[in-house]
Amino acid sequence: MTWTPLLALALLAWVFALGDRIAKKTKGLISSLVVASVIYLIGFMTGLLPADSIDSTGMTGLIYTVGVGMVITSLGTSIRVGDFIKEWKTVLIALVGLLGLAAMSFLVEPALFGKDFALSAACPISGGAIAAIIAQSAALDAGREDLAAFVMLLLALQQLVGIPVVSAILKKRFARMSAAGAFSTPLSAAAAVTAEQKPKKLPLAWSPEGAGSNFYLAKLVLVAAVAGVVASWTEIPGSDPTNYILNPNIAYLLFGLIFAHFGFLDRDLTAKTQSFGLLMLATCALVPASLNISLQEFVSLLLPIVGTLLLGAVGLGLGGLLCGKILKCDGWVSFALGICAMVGYPATQIISAEIAEGLDVAPEQKKAALDYLMPKMLISGFTSVTIASVIFASIVSQFIFK
Repeated sequence: MTWTPLLALALLAWVFALGDRIAKKTKGLISSLVVASVIYLIGFMTGLLPADSIDSTGMTGLIYTVGVGMVITSLGTSIRVGDFIKEWKTVLIALVGLLGLAAMSFLVEPALFGKDFALSAACPISGGAIAAIIAQSAALDAGREDLAAFVMLLLALQQLVGIPVVSAILKKRFARMSAAGAFSTPLSAAAAVTAEQKPKKLPLAWSPEGAGSNFYLAKLVLVAAVAGVVASWTEIPGSDPTNYILNPNIAYLLFGLIFAHFGFLDRDLTAKTQSFGLLMLATCALVPASLNISLQEFVSLLLPIVGTLLLGAVGLGLGGLLCGKILKCDGWVSFALGICAMVGYPATQIISAEIAEGLDVAPEQKKAALDYLMPKMLISGFTSVTIASVIFASIVSQFIFK
């Protein structure tokens, strides 16, 4: 077979299309990343797919040079400060959960798996794909292809640990809460934080009539570029690897948040910048890009994969539990909220709906339970996966190879 860039790109798109379909059918239990990773891992091991089948698409070069900055800046636009103020206790639980993960990664796991594996694992376990890409970049820069593959395997597999653990804990806890009459009256204070806010005129709002996707893309690229320049001014002279007082990834996130808050960037950029879907596909391409390993190498990574995932979940959960106890929140719910870093959206929403629906109570009580749980699950996952994991990975990755 003649392996062309278009053929490689077609395969990549169809693999993730299949993954999306399976994720939808399984209600998020099996993510598209798992499907793509399995297909490419088997293809690379058996020789059915050439080693450069991802690089030849041109996607990885695009995302490494400009895409990461645009993707993280776009993530920043989805942050609504008011949502986090309403659920401030949940935000703290998610953040302290990451501190628990850090303690496990720096103090316990190095003795079992070595510092490189322990700290590399902390990045993908802390949240989503961007955190994993940050660790992957550090591993590739250090010439550690094995760690780059390890990071991406963790990214693909962490939901298989996070989802069943969180679901089992919350199902058991909510059954007891329901039996004790916790949801016998509507919880008026637990309004869903994801409801659409009324549009208001913002000081920097600027969208001329008839503006097309290129206009919104131009604003996004401009903000990302400014964030990158500002971060470059904070480079620490003589640092090796290059380090910054304000890490570029953190700058992208903050600038996206700030410019969306004041109206210059729109909230629904993924819909308005029609070309942005291609960048998201490129981001997904980075997952199988590092999985070109042999069966022997894969087997050698199984123990640290299983070990760091389990210990990472324990660290996240204990951090959440400790914070919940201090804030006088339900301990088991706080434990589960800490582990939401390994779950992410849409699984957080799906788990919430399934738990509420599974309660043996009247419909209005199910709604009260859902109104109580879903805002906490969404905000916990959003805090860790979208925001804190980027900051967490940017900091931790600097210590991996020192």
